Amino acid sequence: TNPNALAVPVANNTKTDASAKTDTSAKPDADAKPAVTAKAESVAKAEGTSWLYFADGFFSALGLKELSLQARQQMRLADGFTLSVGNLNLAAQTIERTATSNSATPVATSLKADTLSLSGSLSAPTSSAQNPSGAAASALNIQARHVYLGTDAEEAGQEQGKPHYLAINGFKQVNLVGQEGIDGLGKTNLSLNGNLDLTGNLATLNQGTLSIQTTGQLATHAGATVPAASANLGGSLSLWAAQMNLAGSINTASGQVQLTSEGNLHIQAGAVLDVAGISRHFGDRTLATPGGSLSLTSLKGDIEQDANAQLLFGAQAGKDTGGGAGSLALSAAQGSLKLLGDINGSAPGT
Repeated sequence: TNPNALAVPVANNTKTDASAKTDTSAKPDADAKPAVTAKAESVAKAEGTSWLYFADGFFSALGLKELSLQARQQMRLADGFTLSVGNLNLAAQTIERTATSNSATPVATSLKADTLSLSGSLSAPTSSAQNPSGAAASALNIQARHVYLGTDAEEAGQEQGKPHYLAINGFKQVNLVGQEGIDGLGKTNLSLNGNLDLTGNLATLNQGTLSIQTTGQLATHAGATVPAASANLGGSLSLWAAQMNLAGSINTASGQVQLTSEGNLHIQAGAVLDVAGISRHFGDRTLATPGGSLSLTSLKGDIEQDANAQLLFGAQAGKDTGGGAGSLALSAAQGSLKLLGDINGSAPGT
């Protein structure tokens, strides 16, 4: 098997072949890019499971406009595997690293797309994640203009309220870049067993609930674009990590944001944590929504807010009705609080 490969389990009776099968009949445009319906470099059975192996560079060479891959349980990414397509949709219970190198040289696996969607399974992983091993600095780099975490329940025709679970295991570093935004959809739980860097405005859509938990450090960074005022209300975002360094934007208008760090929680200059209410126009009336709730907890360390960092949980004044203020909760029971930035919970319309 090619050491740089993507492995996706399939049913034992799935018919596969070793040649690419593309279809452009539905795309009369001469410039349209093909869509793959099936391709397997090889099929191998291990422990009663069949696997599709896709060679490194196969999809990139086709110049696909869109690619969707779904696994009931595991999807394995080999060290050095690179996948680049127009739009990429991956669905699995776990995305696992397959180690092919034990050297001290950093090994990176890369997924690139214009729009990238990661969604999970209705069943939570049954086994606990193992600590990353092998290469000294194994990394998973996920880069897109826009990243979506989870599945919109209405669009997928699923029952409302059912959580989806996705685990990313085996990588010491996961870098997730959504230059125009990283948005949570539906009720999504993402867990990792390494360090996580998020670049881009972090938000929820359609009252989604996004929970991210990592055993390592979590850092956020500003994206390429400044986030506009959110038109989505009432979402919920929860982050849990061994340590947090926040320099990006988190935006859930009139929603809930809960940040929990086992160690220090550092809100750096330029960071914006925003659950403030917004104004909505209905004909000649302007109504303001209430502020949301913002909770920051350090279990065994300090909470520090730099100058020019913002905590926003207030409300705007409405022409007809102003929104009520939200709430801010801070807890560092075994450490200290150092707040030097902007803290705004005002509600001028009430």
